[in-house]
Amino acid sequence: MTIRPPTAPLDRTLMAGRIGQFGLAYFAFSVFYGPAQANQGLLVILAALLLGKAINFGKLLRDPLFITSGLFLAYLLIRTLAVLPEEPDRHKLIVDYATDWALLALLPALLVAAACRGGRLRPFHLLGLAVAGFFLKILLKFDWAHIGAYLETMLRLQGKRATFGFSSINLACWALFLLIGLIIYGDDYLRHQSRVRNCINLFMLIPALLFLVFIIIIAKSRTIWLLSGLFIPSCIFMQFSAATRSGRQAIAVIVILVLLIPAYFLATHPAFFQNRLMRENAVIASIIDSDDRDVPPTSVGRRYYMIRVFLENAGTRPVFGWGPGLSKQLLERSELPDMRKVDHFHNIYIEILLQLGLVGFGLFAAMFAVLTRAVFTVRLPDSESRKLRWFLCCSLLAFGLTGLLNNPLWSSATPYFFALLGGIAYTPRAHAYLSAAAPAIPSHGNDPDDRG
Repeated sequence: MTIRPPTAPLDRTLMAGRIGQFGLAYFAFSVFYGPAQANQGLLVILAALLLGKAINFGKLLRDPLFITSGLFLAYLLIRTLAVLPEEPDRHKLIVDYATDWALLALLPALLVAAACRGGRLRPFHLLGLAVAGFFLKILLKFDWAHIGAYLETMLRLQGKRATFGFSSINLACWALFLLIGLIIYGDDYLRHQSRVRNCINLFMLIPALLFLVFIIIIAKSRTIWLLSGLFIPSCIFMQFSAATRSGRQAIAVIVILVLLIPAYFLATHPAFFQNRLMRENAVIASIIDSDDRDVPPTSVGRRYYMIRVFLENAGTRPVFGWGPGLSKQLLERSELPDMRKVDHFHNIYIEILLQLGLVGFGLFAAMFAVLTRAVFTVRLPDSESRKLRWFLCCSLLAFGLTGLLNNPLWSSATPYFFALLGGIAYTPRAHAYLSAAAPAIPSHGNDPDDRG
């Protein structure tokens, strides 16, 4: 009979921890690169947690984020089953949208938080990997056969709005999210004991910031331009006010370099930005002064008509909504201009209220309320707590404000964006549903999460 050495369980736990860290890194890289790769990363994390017997399922069932996500999914299932008999010709549409809604639940954030807990990968590592995946996807979409003319067109702000495999608004939205994260956690890249390593990180950080600013500009999204003017200075001020003297000098240099790109485009193409921001003034004036049907169906005009459709139908099924995907039929039935040409409302709040009703809206909001409460009640060192709160609040506010005039919910990257954001925010609370045998990689230095 073979007797196993007493260190065997520890070896398995350590192996599970390393597998989990690999899965976490792979997932972070794939958030904006591709859904298939992101799903693979989540599966690797789940396998590692099961291998290391890390999850205490009794505690998990009592976790607030698990409960709210589970209630949202249960309600979604009930509403889907209820509307399927009512709409026999729209079964595929209903099931497809129900699946999309289910992916937005925050259960994957629990996996990401568990993998982050006690590991070496910190928020700035995960954000750096997400930027790398975002950058690679964009590079793969470049027209390399005509790269010279392609870059010249972009630098002159000519041609179509940049997309690179996303919609233009989603491309700009994800670039802003990553830019907010890099600004908030940027000083963490420069805290290595080796000056050489800090220099290398700085030479990688500055091009990443410049690249994200460039993407925001060439995506030509007025919404994101305005939000960038709100959130980027706010995040920079937060960092600058909390930094030491040397840290402030580094931040000042980075900010000056980052501002060179928008300064260049504003100086060389002032008419473009003025026209882009002011072109809808006449439409807004017609909304205020003219008859409703005289409003031209431009970008602002169509959104105005969508709000009209919402107001006409919101009182019909306010509590439970029309069902997953069925808000589209309200647009198809409308006699307002151009409504039959659009397939969804360009507003995430209208979309949730019409499809899932007040109950679904409340359950959806409850998941993010749990995240926010966890961030504001966790015990962490001041610097870590400040960054975590700013990162979550700025990211959610930027996403929520974007959703007033657009619908980034249906981007293929949104579920994984929520998982990454929620996982980072919920990491200090992950100990509540992890067992004593949770796999971990010994980290260098003090782990602030262990104080929670």
